[in-house]
Amino acid sequence: MAAYYVCKNIFKYSSEIEYLLRQARAILELPELDMLSIGCGPCSDLFGALSFLDHNEQSDKEMRYLGVDLNPIWLPIQDYIGRDIGDGKEGIITAFKQEEFSTLVENLRFLGKPWTPNIVVLEYVFSDMFTFHYDIKGFVDRFAEFLFPLMPPKSFIMINDINHRDVRPYFSSLHSSLFKRSKQIHVSTWHFVNDFRWFYSYGTQHSQNYLTVTIPSDIRKRYNPWRSCSSAQMLIYKSDQ
Repeated sequence: MAAYYVCKNIFKYSSEIEYLLRQARAILELPELDMLSIGCGPCSDLFGALSFLDHNEQSDKEMRYLGVDLNPIWLPIQDYIGRDIGDGKEGIITAFKQEEFSTLVENLRFLGKPWTPNIVVLEYVFSDMFTFHYDIKGFVDRFAEFLFPLMPPKSFIMINDINHRDVRPYFSSLHSSLFKRSKQIHVSTWHFVNDFRWFYSYGTQHSQNYLTVTIPSDIRKRYNPWRSCSSAQMLIYKSDQ
């Protein structure tokens, strides 16, 4: 099941993240990337970030990636990622935790050392929380109260999720909760044309929706993965002034 999910979705999800990263080009000026992925699953956002860096000739930039997900179904995939690309040999170090968000932010660490992320990603998190009836308001409040203050100036929050009326309001809820605590944030919203159904014009429309990566032919034939982007997105920048 996990393998099928990855082959069906990862090319789409990683491409959507790369499109959003293109709207945050100041990330290229950061000396190193410290990325926290909440609800990371099989780490589509990591691959989107690596593709973005490669396309901008910064594949040698140092990155620390902490993926947090409670579902044990992703453990074999996360272990493979850790062995294959996250061992530090190419400047990329990965770590994974199965931990509740409320516990995580009380003592945020990377490989045992105190750590603060300059990029936080929520990719298809709100839709999952909505589907499984999690306390989204409580999550948003804890994010704003405990995690956001830890993030340094010139850091980013990236939300990528389904373009649906049941989910988009939670983007705004997080934005509003953060704005109550700091006026030094800048927000932009985006959406893609959906090739398969009507879509809501949320913020600015990306000029295209094609994938940023090439799907291997054997996976294309066997799993029929999604071949275009279709999400809604919010980019939040925590400025230093």
